[in-house]
Amino acid sequence: LGEIINQVMPETKYIDIDIPPTLCCATYYLQEVVGEDRVSRAEDVANLEKIHIDRLNQVSVLPSWKIEQLEGKIDLFVNFISFQEMEPDIVTNYLSQVDRLNADWIMLRNLREGKQLRTEYSIGVDNPIYSEDYVKMLPNYKLVTKNVWPYGFKTVDDYHSEIMLFKKV
Repeated sequence: LGEIINQVMPETKYIDIDIPPTLCCATYYLQEVVGEDRVSRAEDVANLEKIHIDRLNQVSVLPSWKIEQLEGKIDLFVNFISFQEMEPDIVTNYLSQVDRLNADWIMLRNLREGKQLRTEYSIGVDNPIYSEDYVKMLPNYKLVTKNVWPYGFKTVDDYHSEIMLFKKV
């Protein structure tokens, strides 16, 4: 697979930004797929004040707090159902970093109704983020489309997982 990626998309860079437990699994997996020497790891950028995207390997696995140190441009930013687990101020910060990196496109998969509220007896968030909140958080982007079907789904507890696609204006 690594050779196919290099032949078909030699200029493509993939940057996985996540929390440490997931980074361990992602680093191992990606090193097995594309080769250890083609993956920039968290340890490789730990002491850098600025992380230049064009100097990273074809595949990079970075901790979430390093997004603010990334320098350069990205074509596509994808978030797959993790923003809904965060409070709005955290998501706003992430999306401002994505805007700063001048992403041409942003694709979000989220729960349209927002995450359930945290209670004394259940997990959740203090302030859920709804679909319209993402539109407000991305003033430099236009919502191109959103849908639940065919790419999202309705969960057994009646939440609607949707895909939202934004384009830089």
